[in-house]
Amino acid sequence: MTIKIVTVTEMIAAEKQADANGHSYSTMMDLAGKAVADRVMAHLPSKDNITIIVLVGKGNNGGDGLVAAKYIKYTRPDVEVLVYQHTIRPQDPVLNAARGTGVRFINQSDLATAVKQASIIIDALLGTGIKLPLRDDMALLLELVKVSCYPHVKLPTLVDPTSKAIVQQQLPIIIAVDCPSGLDCDTGAISPQTLAADETVTFAAAKHGHLLFDGAASVGNLRVADIGIMSDFLPPNAPILLDPYHIRSLLPKRTSESHKGTYGKALITAGSQVYAGAATLAARAASRSGAGLVTLAIPHSIQSLLASTLPEITWLPLPHTDGYLNMNSTQPLVKQAQSYDSLLVGCGMGNTPTTQQFMWNLLNQENLPSLIIDADGLNVLSQMPHWQLPPHTIITPHPREFARLANTTTAEVQANRWELAKEKAQEWNVVIVLKGAYTAIATPDGQLSISPFATANLAMAGTGDVLAGCIASLRAQGLNAHEAAQAGVWLHGWVGQYGLPKRGGLALDVANNLGQALSHIT
Repeated sequence: MTIKIVTVTEMIAAEKQADANGHSYSTMMDLAGKAVADRVMAHLPSKDNITIIVLVGKGNNGGDGLVAAKYIKYTRPDVEVLVYQHTIRPQDPVLNAARGTGVRFINQSDLATAVKQASIIIDALLGTGIKLPLRDDMALLLELVKVSCYPHVKLPTLVDPTSKAIVQQQLPIIIAVDCPSGLDCDTGAISPQTLAADETVTFAAAKHGHLLFDGAASVGNLRVADIGIMSDFLPPNAPILLDPYHIRSLLPKRTSESHKGTYGKALITAGSQVYAGAATLAARAASRSGAGLVTLAIPHSIQSLLASTLPEITWLPLPHTDGYLNMNSTQPLVKQAQSYDSLLVGCGMGNTPTTQQFMWNLLNQENLPSLIIDADGLNVLSQMPHWQLPPHTIITPHPREFARLANTTTAEVQANRWELAKEKAQEWNVVIVLKGAYTAIATPDGQLSISPFATANLAMAGTGDVLAGCIASLRAQGLNAHEAAQAGVWLHGWVGQYGLPKRGGLALDVANNLGQALSHIT
C-alpha cells in the first residue's frame, strides 16, 4: 500500500469520511492501540519484571494509549503496565476496559519514580492536533518525565580501570503514539520539552511534520500502521513516502536468459584534474546498480589514474584543457552517446571557462540519451542566462545548487523544500531530486515523493556522485525518469542507513554496498 503524507486537516477529514462510511472512530482507535501494542511487544525482552509506563492525555491520543495498555496486558500479564492519566475520566469505557485487564493507574506524585524504573515509555499525551507553545502544565509534565529519564548525561564508562569493556547507561525506549508530544505535525516545529522518540507509530498516513526539521529529529523510526482508512479517503495528490514494496515493483527483472545489453548502457561524463575521484565513484555506483555496460567519458589526462581501479569500465578519453573538458570534447561524446541509454554529466567536472563552453555546447545538441545532470553540470547551468533541458531530464541538486538554479537562498530552499521542488519541476519540466535529509523527488506533473531516510552517514563528499551514478544506471536499465529517481534515492538512502558502520564509512563504501541494497529488496 502506498504511504501518503498528509496535513492534519486532511487526516481529520479522512477519519471523518471513514466514520461516515461505517468504519467507526472506536474501531479506528482499537486498531491504532493494537498497532502500538504490537510495536511495544517487538521491543520487549522475554524476561519478566519489565515495567512499561503509558503517558495518557485527555484526547484521542490518550485513548490510543489506553487501548495499547490493554492489549499489552492481555498478551504479557507478567509485564507491569502503569498508566499515568493526565485527566481522570471515570466513565470512559476505554479507560475501564484497560483497568479491567489489571493495568495499574498512578498519579503524578508517583510518576518520576515509575519512569526511572521503566523499560519502555509510551508517549500518548498529545496528538497531531496540538499547536505550540505548550500549556505550562503540559510543558512541566514533559520536563518531569525527561529529567526522570535522563538523570545525567549518557556517557560510555569503563567497567573497571584495567578493562577495555565499555558499558552504557540503560535508558528507556520511548514509543510515541502518532507523534512525539509537542510536535507540530504540519510544520515540523517542536517544543523544547518534547521527549525524543526511538520509534513513532502513526496511523493511515505519515504527517508533514514527521519529515520536516527540526521536529523530524525527535520522531525516531517512523512506522505507519493501517487502521482501516481507505486510501481513497486521503488526497489523491498527496506526497508519498517511498517504501520498499514500491521500489521493488520498479526494479527490472533479471533473468538467466540475458546478456549485458539486456540491462542497458550508461555513459558517464565526469571528472577533471582536481576531481578525478568523482568519476570513479559515479562509475562504480552505476556498475553496482546493475547496468550492463558503463563507460566513463573523461579528460584524456586522468584516464591512466583511474583505469586500474575500474577494470569493469570502458573508456572514452576526451580532449581537454589543463585537465578539464572543453568544447572540443562535445562532438566525440555526442557521437558515442547515440548508442547509450543514459548520459550522466557533471560529477567532478569542474566549473571553468572551458567546462562552461563544453556544457553549453552539449545542451545545444539534439537526440541525446536520457540525461542526468549533477554537481558541476548544475553549477554551469546556473550561470547560463537562458536554459532549457530535454524532456525527462533528471537533475540532482543539493540545497545550495538548487538555490543557484532558482535564484534564491539556501535558507529559503531549506524552509520550503517541498513547495519549491514541486514548483520548479513544473517550471523547468524536469524531474528534481532535491538532496538532503528526507530527499524530495518532484516531477513536472506535480507528483512529490519523499525518501524515508535521514542519516549523517551520507553527509560526506562523494555520496552525491554515487547517487547520480546509481540513477544513471537505473535509467539505462529502462526505468523512466521518475522511477529511476525514486529507486536510486531509496537504494542510496538504505545503504546510508543500514549498510555502513556508524562512523568512518566512505563514499566508496556506499557505492560498493548498492548491491547489498538491491539484494535486500529483491
